[in-house]
Amino acid sequence: MFFDEAIATHTEWRMQLRACLAEPGQCGLMPEEVGRADACALGRWIRGEGSVYANEQVFRALSEQHRHFHSIAAEVVRKAQEGELLEAEALLCGEYLRRSGAVISAIVEMKEHALRDVP
Repeated sequence: MFFDEAIATHTEWRMQLRACLAEPGQCGLMPEEVGRADACALGRWIRGEGSVYANEQVFRALSEQHRHFHSIAAEVVRKAQEGELLEAEALLCGEYLRRSGAVISAIVEMKEHALRDVP
C-alpha cells in the first residue's frame, strides 16, 4: 500500500501553496484542479481500490478529511491569485494546517486499519 507516499505527497502541498503565495503571478496551480479530491493518488485510491473499506468509519473519515483538505487548498490558491495574499496566508497557516494534519492522521489510521485487515 502507498500510505506513506500519500502522507509525503500531502505534506508537499504546503510547499507548493507557499510558492504560490510568494509569486502568485507565476503560480501554475488552478483552484478548480486543486479542489478535486479525486484527482490525486489518494483520491483515486479512495474512489477505486480503497472502496472495499467504504463501510468502515476510518475510511469515511479519511474520505471526508481529504475532501475538506482539497477544498481549503483550492481556496488558498484562489485567494492568492485574486491578490488577497493576507487572507491566503491566514488560511494556509490556520485552516489549511488543521486540515492537512487531519488528513495525515486519517491516512495513518487507515494504514493501521488496512494492515490489520491483511490476511
